[in-house]
Amino acid sequence: MSSITTSSSSIDHIEIIKKRLCKQLLGNLKTDQSLKMSHPIIESMNTTDPQKCGSWPDIDYHDTSRTHWQPAKHLIRLATMSRTYALTGSFNELLQINLGLEYFLNSAEGTCQNWWYNYIYTPRIIGDILILITSNCNFKEELLPSLQAAVKVCTNVNLKTINYTSANLMDSISNLIKAACVMKSKDLMLACTSKIFSEIKVEEHLNREGIQVDDSFHQHGSQQAILSYGLVHSNLLTS
Repeated sequence: MSSITTSSSSIDHIEIIKKRLCKQLLGNLKTDQSLKMSHPIIESMNTTDPQKCGSWPDIDYHDTSRTHWQPAKHLIRLATMSRTYALTGSFNELLQINLGLEYFLNSAEGTCQNWWYNYIYTPRIIGDILILITSNCNFKEELLPSLQAAVKVCTNVNLKTINYTSANLMDSISNLIKAACVMKSKDLMLACTSKIFSEIKVEEHLNREGIQVDDSFHQHGSQQAILSYGLVHSNLLTS
């Protein structure tokens, strides 16, 4: 991972944000509940076949469907395991999480036909996984060889050239904030917050996406989407 120089104060603030994100992801989950949820996932993971190590036999990794994309199940299971690691610091749990990440990141199979899964959803869940893992006091970077590749997925957009708008933009910024926490990057965090503040506005001209003068919300053109994209947009702005 690239070395980024930040002041101790900046790192402290970033660590506070990471802890808050971790707390949100864990909610009221108890250790015994988490262990019960992750146990069957761990037991069914393939850890013996060199070609399929880190995968699950019931997931169709060749699936490219626009909805209900099968490989998404892989990430959800890793996120469940990561919650257990965040609560327990189990070395064995971390080893299998790394196997799962490596399989997913190195697999060329099943790229989704829906761009949202590739550029929003996948970075979101991988970001959640990294926040959970790196928040445990027992975590050491060398224990997760897939860390750098995983961070790269979360930073798959450039804030200077990104052409997403409104809710989709907020989704991408949220993913970048998680990466900034993991990387302890003051520069990336400041860039994200600056972009967020620039989105707190009412559009004064027609045919622009975002909050409208009549308090409605438009996304994907002049389509009223206050209870879908508008809700996502406001939740991400205030979280």
